[in-house]
Amino acid sequence: MREARILTTPELAGLWRIPLYRAGHDVRECPAEAGAVLDAVAREEPDILLLNAMIFSLDAARAARAVRAMPLARSPALIALFPGAPEEAMSRAAAEGALCLSAVETTAEAIPRRCEALGLEDRLMPDFARSDRVEAMLRSLSIGEGTAGWRYLAAAIGLCARDERCFYALSRAVYPAVGRRFGASAAAVERLIRHTIESAWLRGDMERQYALFGNTVDEKRGKPTNGEFIARVTEALRLEANL
Repeated sequence: MREARILTTPELAGLWRIPLYRAGHDVRECPAEAGAVLDAVAREEPDILLLNAMIFSLDAARAARAVRAMPLARSPALIALFPGAPEEAMSRAAAEGALCLSAVETTAEAIPRRCEALGLEDRLMPDFARSDRVEAMLRSLSIGEGTAGWRYLAAAIGLCARDERCFYALSRAVYPAVGRRFGASAAAVERLIRHTIESAWLRGDMERQYALFGNTVDEKRGKPTNGEFIARVTEALRLEANL
């Protein structure tokens, strides 16, 4: 992430502030205590949360779960440093979406380089957009399971749930990211998502469609655009989770 806002605790800021500043990042501090970290995430909206998993009062897996449950407009990527930590702790954190670094990966060169390499897909996935919830919503709208369009649409919703700014950057950020994941071009991703929505609108439940989309769709074409569909489904998922 270029020019990322990085939230970290004082002991890590002391180590990495200068290399991160030199790489163009904005480094902000908060106390190394669970409640203070979560309050700072809500307040600062960081792009990256950098934590020492060995001294943080929540382990990294619990920290990731807590952040994923928060009603954030954009989730941070969580980089968890594990100097001498057991492999089991790293595995738990990785399963929750944290990016785990061992002691040999925490050099003055490696940390800024890792921050620079992070993408939209590395941000923590909010709980309201878990894959089972997204898939249930798509099925309710007659989106056919197992097709490329299904996979692309579910992935695009997951990316936009991580960062609401992506609703306005589908062509620039979302389609390329989905394409990288599935080995397709951005143009193919856009086209298949559009065809999938069109097909669902021809055969889907009109009452269900109207209940979810109301009069937000294009009046001339009847169906929502890719952006309208992804934004409305993402918001519906958030409302279902009472966030």
